[in-house]
Amino acid sequence: MVDSISNDQATTLRNLVDKNEGTTEQLSHDSKEREIDVLNLPPRSVVHQKHTKTYLKLSKPLLRLVFVFFVLLVVFLTYFLVN
Repeated sequence: MVDSISNDQATTLRNLVDKNEGTTEQLSHDSKEREIDVLNLPPRSVVHQKHTKTYLKLSKPLLRLVFVFFVLLVVFLTYFLVN
């Protein structure tokens, strides 16, 4: 009776190990398919054309307004900090 129980346990364990080995073989096979073919990549110039910098274009009136606010801020801060 002890032999039949241990034999049954060994059989179920063997089945589990066999199933697990099958899945690892499938995973290793899938990882081989996902490798990048280096010779089939697009040129660098094509890839990097999409990466353009964002430029903040300030018009002259807007720039003048920012400058005036900065000067006024400096004047008011010095006035209040000195007094």
